[in-house]
Amino acid sequence: MFHGVKVNQEEIVLDGSEAPVRINAEALLASKRLAPLAILNKIRIPYRPTDAKISALTTDRDKLPSGKQILALTLT
Repeated sequence: MFHGVKVNQEEIVLDGSEAPVRINAEALLASKRLAPLAILNKIRIPYRPTDAKISALTTDRDKLPSGKQILALTLT
């Protein structure tokens, strides 16, 4: 019979790039043996830039009152 299981989180997301996540689960009415199971239904592929360029912006409006200039970072 299924008595239900209560979990301490509303949604459980397992991310391979983060540290292990602790999930507290308890049976509501009777002692149950749990067998954890994860299903991968979404995959995130991180994109990393292959080239990075820092350049000064061309106009005087991008200069700060201290005399420093705002730079542009272009990632490709």
